[in-house]
Order: sequence, then C-alpha cells, then structure tokens
Amino acid sequence: MRCLIIADDEFSGAVLQRYVLQTGELDLVDVCASVPAALEVLKARDADLVLLETGGPGTEGDLALLRTLERRPALIVVTESQEYGVEAFDVDVVDYLVKPVLYARFLKAVERAQRRLNGGQPVPPGSVFIRINGRLTRIPLQDIFWVESEGEQVKVHTPGKVHLVQHSMKAMEQLLPETEFVRVHRSHLVRVDKIVDVESDNLVVYREVVPIGASYRAAVLARLPRR
Repeated sequence: MRCLIIADDEFSGAVLQRYVLQTGELDLVDVCASVPAALEVLKARDADLVLLETGGPGTEGDLALLRTLERRPALIVVTESQEYGVEAFDVDVVDYLVKPVLYARFLKAVERAQRRLNGGQPVPPGSVFIRINGRLTRIPLQDIFWVESEGEQVKVHTPGKVHLVQHSMKAMEQLLPETEFVRVHRSHLVRVDKIVDVESDNLVVYREVVPIGASYRAAVLARLPRR
C-alpha cells in the first residue's frame, strides 16, 4: 500500500516514517507537516493509506479537507488522547492510534486498513510479517513449508527460496498458527498440509526430508488426517 504521513510533530513523524519503512507491505509516498501540504502531494501522487498525526482538537477539519479528494485513501489517526480517537471514529476513520504508538499496534491498524481497501474482507491468503534483512516482510502462510533453526536465527523454506529470518524458533512457533503448523523437532516446525509421508525418523515435506524427534512423533501423527 502506498502510504502518506501527515505529522506536524517532527518526532511523531519520524516514528511513523520508521514504522512505514520497516513494513514490507507499505511504500512511503511522502511525509507532510500539514493537510494542505499533503493535498498538494496527493494531486500528483496517489496514496492508499494516510497516517494523520494530530495533537487534539481540529481533527474533524483535517479529515474534511482530506475528504475533498476524488479518490479517498484509508485514514488512520494518530493522537495523544483516546477522546479524540473516539471522535475520529465518528467520522469514519479506519482506526486510531494513541501515542506513544507501539509497532505491534501499528501493524494491527495497517491490517484494518487493508481490510477496508479490500471491501471489508480479510486479505487472502493468511499471512505473517517476518523480519528479513532487517525489514519486516509479509509472507503468505501457504508459502511457508517448514521452518528450521539456524543458530540464533531461523530458515524459512518457501517455494524456490529459503529466507534467513531474524526471529527465534520460539518466536516463530508463537507467530505461526498452531492450526496450520506443528513442531516436529526441537529445530523444525512444519506446515501440516505439506507433509506427504512419515518415515521412522523423518518426514517428507513437499520434496524434502525433515527429521522428526522421538518426543514429537505422537503429536505429529495425531495431527495428520486419517483415511
């Protein structure tokens, strides 16, 4: 999504810019200090999402100006007070973020904006943000065949490519839905529907062999479909 930041506070603008730049799904259009300046930018360049930082009263006027655009972007308001966040909802803002904004909360707001732009439906297929080369990137869950520990990092195996990811194995296990993934070894986490065969000490996952730990075997077999 193409994202424009409007922030009259330099520090808030810098935080939002950092969040946008480290989120693989977002492309930064510009950072503007006011709504009128942003409108000038938007005359020449489209944006799918606008992050509007405001210190309090006046939010409604800023939103009214943005709604003069022929093509209306999704709006997220960043505010110092939840009170103004509630007012923003009354004028149909996608979400509001109360400062200081945590990155995890920022990502949830971005997800809501994506659903809004997708007609209110979740963005298919399910996906996760993982850190690759210092940048958070979205990867569809269906593309993750298995995860393998590599020291203090992990390798995420996807079709035709292996990503070295700056997450721990424990973090990946918490990140990936347990309805779709199963731990098969202390150093391996596998997508259940990619398991094609079970041998004595190994699994065949897609076209590769992955070890299965003795203490995990019963739990893995219980997750496989019965015929």
